Amino acid sequence: MKVLGHSTFLGQQGINLIEKLVHEMGYWWYPSLVPEVGVDGQLEIRDSSTGRMTNLTLKVQSKATEGAWPGECDDSFHYICKEEDLKYWLAGSAEVLLVMNRPKDGEAYWAPLKAYFAQHPEHRQSRRISIVKARSRFDKTAADALLKIAAPKESGAYLSPRPKSERLYSNLLQVSYYSPDLHSAQTEIREGRQLWAKAKDLDVLIGPEWSLNGGQILSFHDLSTYPSNRFCEVGTHERHKTIEWAESDDPSRCRQFVRLLNCSLTERLKEWNIRKRKEDDIYYFAPSRGTRQRRIDFTGSVGEQFRTVVQTYQSGRTSYIRHLAFGGFFKTVDGNWYLQITPSYVFTMDGFRTSKFEADLLSGIKRIEHNDTVLEQVHLWTDILTRKADLIHFDYPFLRFSELLSLEFSFGLNDKEWLSQEDVDVSESGMQALCKLGPLFQ
Repeated sequence: MKVLGHSTFLGQQGINLIEKLVHEMGYWWYPSLVPEVGVDGQLEIRDSSTGRMTNLTLKVQSKATEGAWPGECDDSFHYICKEEDLKYWLAGSAEVLLVMNRPKDGEAYWAPLKAYFAQHPEHRQSRRISIVKARSRFDKTAADALLKIAAPKESGAYLSPRPKSERLYSNLLQVSYYSPDLHSAQTEIREGRQLWAKAKDLDVLIGPEWSLNGGQILSFHDLSTYPSNRFCEVGTHERHKTIEWAESDDPSRCRQFVRLLNCSLTERLKEWNIRKRKEDDIYYFAPSRGTRQRRIDFTGSVGEQFRTVVQTYQSGRTSYIRHLAFGGFFKTVDGNWYLQITPSYVFTMDGFRTSKFEADLLSGIKRIEHNDTVLEQVHLWTDILTRKADLIHFDYPFLRFSELLSLEFSFGLNDKEWLSQEDVDVSESGMQALCKLGPLFQ
């Protein structure tokens, strides 16, 4: 059910009042066709004796209230403009009338912004407009004054582009927590396969959060407790502060720490049935058992969304399964650790074996995806990696993430404008492969 907010309703009442008063002056009102563009409409001067339209216009911005204006008394009041609005109104060459009105009382007052602040530069910093009611009523008595400041449509008068703030998101997901303790011990084991073989012989389950280096085992797990102590030499266990590795300038220590982070990331994603492909370290969603597709609900940049993360496409001998995937790379920026998320896809024949058409399929799908699709995927992986523990997902103890690294700018770009100018070459082999093998999207 749609809900019309009270402020929206009041704002429209103010515009309706202005239209009524403009028509009473004998002038004509043109409402803005696009909401929230910085002005609510414009009036055009009309010769009341002949009815001829003069092409003389003024931009109008309405500010409506139900109560009293700041400092209001019988004779005067004042209004404080927002800095962002004032910069916009004053930046262009067109004069903008600010019409302050109280719809329930049918009264309105006006001020020509460029002229006012030119006459009162001392008020620019405070953004204050002082109104003397007797001299500023917006009614028939204002008609002659409006005629004197109105500009011809062909004069080139313009408003500057409306300020557009924009938050830019990177693909860097900040590491908010890693195990504060790091354990080391001497070991006779030299290769990972030997460690896993011994765990199998002992019939014990161990996590992957460990690293072997020249007869030393390093782990987030406490190597003094069972079963981890079964892989270590007796009496060699030591406890360290992980930050000594995380902030170290020693390349060897840094590599060991990153290896532990990668192992922790792999383990954390297992509960989502996300696999890591060994040949290129790409993480991808595994298919659900007995189904042709798998869907994930997540919180994205525009609220609750869903994404089909595994989809089977039947096309005879060239059938394939598309898996949503990403490449993950840990890096440090200004002393903080981040996971760099590079969205991608994996194409398999059966959920395990890589499709021989993967290179062409991957090339094709990346050509038809733009920034909004990539950002959506980054948000999906971010939501998964920052999801709080619940009845289904446990609280992983060794690695947690907080939020994407982002920057707020006071200006922005209209993506649709510049994307529409792109020339997409559909003759590439990747696109040809997509056409042959069927659609990638539902």
